[in-house]
Amino acid sequence: MRESSSVKLKFDGDHHQVSIDLFIDVLQDYARIAREVNKEISSTTEVDIEVSAIAKGSLDAVLNIASYVPDGVLDFTTVTLRDITSTIIGTTAGIYLMRKLSAEKGTPVQATKEPDDKVRLTYSDNSQIVINNPTFNISVENDHVNSALDNTFKALSKGDSSVTGLAIYEDQQELFSVSSSMFTQMSKIEIPEGEKTRKKIEDGVTIGITRAVFVQSQTRMWEFSLRGIKVPANITDSDFLEEFGKGNFSFAVGDELIAKIEITQVLNEESNVWENKKYTLTKIYEHKPRPVTSSLIPSH
Repeated sequence: MRESSSVKLKFDGDHHQVSIDLFIDVLQDYARIAREVNKEISSTTEVDIEVSAIAKGSLDAVLNIASYVPDGVLDFTTVTLRDITSTIIGTTAGIYLMRKLSAEKGTPVQATKEPDDKVRLTYSDNSQIVINNPTFNISVENDHVNSALDNTFKALSKGDSSVTGLAIYEDQQELFSVSSSMFTQMSKIEIPEGEKTRKKIEDGVTIGITRAVFVQSQTRMWEFSLRGIKVPANITDSDFLEEFGKGNFSFAVGDELIAKIEITQVLNEESNVWENKKYTLTKIYEHKPRPVTSSLIPSH
């Protein structure tokens, strides 16, 4: 038995054409993300994703998404295949929306559990959004999904300039949309390593927290104030992250960390100046809450 639904990916633009490489990249990445979502929400179902139509006179690709239980697999779940297919489509669109919000607003300053397997995210501008828990978890933890998103928006940002936006629809309902002005911000383009990049280490630096990440992750970006300048940085100190994951610490805007910082610099050839491009906190020595100072790692 199979249950299927249709989803439409719309390439906005005036010229009604797009390069074949970009078109394939975006569709393949969407399919990768949808399959990863299926793995997360169901242990027994598989999903087929096919291009069922290219809308005439437009850049709309209609995809058919079908959930099914493979032959020989015992299915003990009480959720219908139709519900699983609907959840795949909604969760996948939510993951795109999470990437857009991260580009616009930064990392949420608070994540609060809600009834019915929901999470309420609060951003630094006090705006809020309620999403399902799978959307939140996959966006934070699934490297395959984030790689596909990186690839999609990197391709869009460097590709056909005639594409002015991307949108996802189920039936006639818009689930997600973004204009081309956001493509670069959403791509998380990596800094190429080579002879024109270098690492600079600063040890024992006092850095202020302006936005914290509320999940245990070595890749998610916090926001700090470093010598009066706001900088995004990830934290790779495993001891710190282990204690943080246990819930032993809470953070507020204005708290300070004493840390070792690795700064990736890129040479600006025109000015012959090394410019800071990426910050990583590799070791946290101390957490200084406001107004009380406390030691970071509890003594045993």
